[in-house]
Amino acid sequence: MTNTTQNLNDIESLSFDKDDQQLFYIDDLRLKADALRHSVLPKLQLMMNHAISKIDEIYGVDVFEDSHITKSPNFRTKRKEKLKQEKRETKD
Repeated sequence: MTNTTQNLNDIESLSFDKDDQQLFYIDDLRLKADALRHSVLPKLQLMMNHAISKIDEIYGVDVFEDSHITKSPNFRTKRKEKLKQEKRETKD
C-alpha cells in the first residue's frame, strides 16, 4: 500500500506490503530510517490513532495520561561520532 495519508475510516484497508518489508533490508542506516519514517511509521501511527480512539470510545480512558510516545527513529549522530573517536583512541 503506497498511500499512507489515510484517515481513520480507511483502517480496514490498511496493510503492509512487500515494499514495506523490503525497507528492512536496506544496508544504509540513514536511508533505512528515512524510508521507514515515510512509509511504515505513518501506517503505524494510523493504527495507533485508531486503537487510541477505540479505547477512549469504549472505556473512556485517556491512554496518554502518563505516557510519552516517540514518533520516529532518532539516530544519535553525535553518539556515533563519539564511538568512532573512542575506537580510534583505543587503537592508539
